[in-house]
Amino acid sequence: MGGKVMTYILETGDSAVEVTVIDGVRKAEIPMKKCAHCDGEGDYLVEEPVVDYVHGGYLKEVRVTCEECNGDCFVVVEDE
Repeated sequence: MGGKVMTYILETGDSAVEVTVIDGVRKAEIPMKKCAHCDGEGDYLVEEPVVDYVHGGYLKEVRVTCEECNGDCFVVVEDE
């Protein structure tokens, strides 16, 4: 009871497999694909408005973590 659990992702181009190993034995493999929202980067740039009362304001680029893949670059392949 309480064996060692390890989870990792094996990447192969645009796809991947999430593997769960318990006590040295593969227990689960979950197919995954590259996140289309962030193009597999894990984050992306957004523009945020910045108020500047003297110059009228401007847009500032900010890097945010992808909400679809939570920064993991891959998402689970859903059964269709």
